[in-house]
Formats: sequence, C-alpha cells, structure tokens
Amino acid sequence: MKKSRFTNEQIAFALKQAETGTPVVEYLLSAKS
Repeated sequence: MKKSRFTNEQIAFALKQAETGTPVVEYLLSAKS
C-alpha cells in the first residue's frame, strides 16, 4: 500500500477547515508555513 503524503492529523484538520467554510487555497497556504 502506498504511504499517504499527509498524516491523519493533517487530514482531520483539513476536513474541519472545509466544514467551517475555509477556502481550500487558504488552508493549503497556512499548512505550508
């Protein structure tokens, strides 16, 4: 099985951001820094 590029914590955080309406672009920019 291929290893995921993201940790479970990162995925959970991304899902929470999406639920609150945060644009994906904003999340990606904040995740890189």
